[in-house]
Amino acid sequence: MPEDCWIEARDSGAIPSPVYDLYVKANYLSLDASPTFLADSDRVLFTYFRMLLSSLRSAMIESADELAEFLTADASKWSGGTWDLKAEEKARRHFKHCLVALQASLDILADLIALFFPGRVKNLRVGRAQFSYIETWLESATLRNNGIVTPHEHFLQQLHDVLKPIVLPDSAEREWIRLMRLFRNKAAHLGTGMFRYVLLRQRGGPLYTFLPRQWPYIWERHIVSVGRDATPRAEPFQEILVHQDVQSFMEGLRAKVNDVIASGTAVLITAYDQLKDCPVDTKALSELESSTEKCGFEHFTNAVLFESQ
Repeated sequence: MPEDCWIEARDSGAIPSPVYDLYVKANYLSLDASPTFLADSDRVLFTYFRMLLSSLRSAMIESADELAEFLTADASKWSGGTWDLKAEEKARRHFKHCLVALQASLDILADLIALFFPGRVKNLRVGRAQFSYIETWLESATLRNNGIVTPHEHFLQQLHDVLKPIVLPDSAEREWIRLMRLFRNKAAHLGTGMFRYVLLRQRGGPLYTFLPRQWPYIWERHIVSVGRDATPRAEPFQEILVHQDVQSFMEGLRAKVNDVIASGTAVLITAYDQLKDCPVDTKALSELESSTEKCGFEHFTNAVLFESQ
């Protein structure tokens, strides 16, 4: 039977239906129902699959929650003609956390793809997968050939076909994932104070917040001295800023990531069913084991050690 946390995530819309369907296809992640291709003697591969799928659910719930908190805080930062600094700082924190969760969702999908098709996407390794490698793979030429293809090649072609137009659109949405990664990296490593928001409003209208689509953005270089022509120009804003306010951008960003996850996992559902009776994939196990990291840390010397009774 499905766990309540999965049902709630599905019913709330936090996860797309294919993620839930993959959970169901995998017999609710029961260890006793692992497919042969993930059934090594120590249950390492299927356990890792369970961890990935559960983490995907958690990351998507987190991004939905953080987005809702961001929208609320951002909308309240300017009220009644006064600026609420605490609301702005809160909005920035939720902005960062939402970006981190969205990028995590994509990286988890990449790791699932690596687990299903080890060694078949350049640089994509189980346990160290990053979605940027999927992007590079999607930029390559089509995988089609006129010969006999293996089941793995067939499903990889399907992934290529469904993901490429979403991840690499040739439209105003181009480089959306590059921009998201730029925001995530700077927010995670340097903090949200490094973002230079621009506030614009029409005379007598509401106030809107816009993000620059470049980093760093030093607006001070456009300050003009007293006595010089200080007439504002719209052209630099059109070149520098995202062409929708930050609330619309974040809603659109999560919807876009949701499309990627839904499309990718929809292919993995069919692949899971077709590959389930294949022999255990030793390459996947080897990649995962080679990705193991262990640190030498034991304890801080200025802390009280735990002593078992």
